[in-house]
Amino acid sequence: MPAPSQGEDLVVQVAATAIGTKTNVEGMTRYSRRKARPVTRTSVFMRPTPYVSRGQKDYGFTLSGLLILDDAGQQLIRDAESAGTSVFLTVLPDGTNGFMQEVLVGSLSHDASPDAIQDHGWEFTGVDEPSEVGTGPII
Repeated sequence: MPAPSQGEDLVVQVAATAIGTKTNVEGMTRYSRRKARPVTRTSVFMRPTPYVSRGQKDYGFTLSGLLILDDAGQQLIRDAESAGTSVFLTVLPDGTNGFMQEVLVGSLSHDASPDAIQDHGWEFTGVDEPSEVGTGPII
C-alpha cells in the first residue's frame, strides 16, 4: 500500500499571473480546499419526480498561518486582497505535483494575543477550473 502524503510536504505558491514567477507562501500552518457543485431540483405539475440540474463547480480555499510581514508570498496575497485582483495559487501536495488555479481573495483574518505569535489567513474563491502541475493530482 502506498504511503499517505505528509502535511509537511505540501507547498503553496502564489503568482500575479499564470505564467509569472511563483513565490512560496511561507509560515502557513493550515490549508483546506473544497469543491462543491450545487444541485437544483425543480418540481413541475404532472411529473412525480423533479427535474434535477447541476450547477457550476464552486472552489473554495482557506490558507492560514503565522503572520510574516516581510514574506513575499504573503505580501502578494495581501496586495491582491487590497486591490481586489486575482492571484494564481499553486498547491503541490507532495512538493512537486498538484494544480494551479486563479483565485480571488474573499476575506482576510488576523488574530493576536499577548502570549502567542500572530496568525494571519485568507479565504479564496476559484475563478476558473484548476490546471495540472507536473503529474497532478488535481484533488
